[in-house]
Amino acid sequence: MNKIVKLLFLAFFLLSNIGFSEERVISLEEVASTIGSKNYKIQETALEVYQAKESIQVARGNLFPKLNFFKIAAVSLQPMMAFAMVNDIAPFLLPKNWIEVEKQKVLYLTSQESYRALWANEIMMAKALYFNILLDFSILDHIEVNQKQFQEILEIAKLREELGGLKPGSARDVEIQILALKEDIRALTVLIQEELTFMSYLLGFPSSVEPVLTPVLLEEIETFEPLGYSDFEFRVLDSAPELRGLHHMVHVADLLKKEVIFDFWGVGTPASIRIEKSKKEVLKIQAQATQEHLKRELKILIDQYNLNLENYRDAKRRSELSKISLDQNFERLTLGDDVTIRDLIESSKNHIQADTDFFRMQYEFLKSEDRLSRLIFYGDYDKKPAVLDHLGETLK
Repeated sequence: MNKIVKLLFLAFFLLSNIGFSEERVISLEEVASTIGSKNYKIQETALEVYQAKESIQVARGNLFPKLNFFKIAAVSLQPMMAFAMVNDIAPFLLPKNWIEVEKQKVLYLTSQESYRALWANEIMMAKALYFNILLDFSILDHIEVNQKQFQEILEIAKLREELGGLKPGSARDVEIQILALKEDIRALTVLIQEELTFMSYLLGFPSSVEPVLTPVLLEEIETFEPLGYSDFEFRVLDSAPELRGLHHMVHVADLLKKEVIFDFWGVGTPASIRIEKSKKEVLKIQAQATQEHLKRELKILIDQYNLNLENYRDAKRRSELSKISLDQNFERLTLGDDVTIRDLIESSKNHIQADTDFFRMQYEFLKSEDRLSRLIFYGDYDKKPAVLDHLGETLK
């Protein structure tokens, strides 16, 4: 809990020094719901989907019979006009007109799947960025703690050097380390500022508003079990909007082929039919390639997750041991024992590196879990994008 409070304080302190006029606290749980209604790219894509949906309604309106009594009367008077007037009375009797509606419907479904994929990818991107920012805050906090600790060491080193307890130049070496840590703090602060600016854009906030991210509770990863590829393969392939969209397009190719065949009896040509068949085969190949790509994505994710799980205990132990070593050297120095400044600096570097790896691995687990949820459309991804429900009002 203390670490969470420290991170929140650090976030507010950092933002107050960046110069933004307004801060807005946001949690990881809010990212998915916010991005669905605020994101600029999502809104643009959703409008395109809505327009495709509207085109279906227009096509259906033209499809339903519109009784025109004057034309019906003309049928008996001019039998040669009957065929030409069928479209006005009952277009669905002609395969071409009915298939045109079906084609637009499937294209809408394809657009909807594309939108869902983009929507899910942007949520995943925002959540991954969220984790990265929290990781960078953790590293920044860790470096600041080390920098303050070395500031104390510097005072001790100066005193002991004056008294002859340390060789000349020891205090200088400590100060060099402090300056290096200060450079890291400035660099990380700039990086976090850039990340927060991008997060603000992803969430659709005005440029004057900067998000303050609520820390997430890191789970006890030691209790996790390895994942099995076969447990998720079917769910991934069945849920993937990228694959479903291509399957819809293959269906469109069938509809277009039927339309061309119908026209063949009038003005169509065999060449037109071959072109459509070729497009369908290309779509099938693309669907197969997409399926294999999804399988590879899942396998890489599972393998990396299990590898991190195996390495986690070692990373945690390494972090603990490096902290013990640093504390012991620091205590020996304060007590006047014979410890070199270079040993202390090396202990500090080892601890920073070990802690950074440990922090990274913790957040990597969170990102891996979320990426798996995206692949199987679970949790934040197991819902209809909220923007679609409000597009009608937006366009009025």
